[in-house]
Amino acid sequence: MDVATSIMKKTASKFLDTSGQSLVEVLVALTVAALVILALVVVSLMGLKNAQFAQNQAKVTKYAQEAIDQVRAIRDRNGNVTFQNNLSNPACTPCSGNTCAFSGLWSCQLTKSSGSPCTLSPGNGCYLVLSADGTSLSEPSSLNNANQNLGDGFSRQVILEDGAPALDYSKEKRVRVVVTWTDSSGTHESNVQTILTKH
Repeated sequence: MDVATSIMKKTASKFLDTSGQSLVEVLVALTVAALVILALVVVSLMGLKNAQFAQNQAKVTKYAQEAIDQVRAIRDRNGNVTFQNNLSNPACTPCSGNTCAFSGLWSCQLTKSSGSPCTLSPGNGCYLVLSADGTSLSEPSSLNNANQNLGDGFSRQVILEDGAPALDYSKEKRVRVVVTWTDSSGTHESNVQTILTKH
């Protein structure tokens, strides 16, 4: 019986030792599997976030290009631009009152700090808002109103400046469009600009 008892004890001790190791191995395997799954989830979420950002960038480019095209059409049709200031002032001819046909802007120096028709940010160009039908521009009453709400968290500013070099403002005007939006990672801004020349 001593031999049989001894064999049984050895077998029982091996069984207990093996099952303990198996439990540790299972826990390690589960931990590794959980870490792999977590990494896959994080990578997937980052991919979705980047895809959403790319989609927003495409929208922003479209909104900016639409504004530039509308300002170009206003120039081509000689549409109206309305300012807060009365333009009977210095060199902005043939403007009357506070409204000017786009062709009158070629005689106005928009980016000088004094004497410019722009009231909101003298020296930095004119902040303008496109009309709903896209046929005219007007200077808002404050910089807060210069942001045109486009929906879905997007807003747009249109800034008209003298072309570079600013010394020859009668031949070139720069249209700068700033589109901003906010998402989970913060506020983003995109600037698109073009130069309009006098016909």
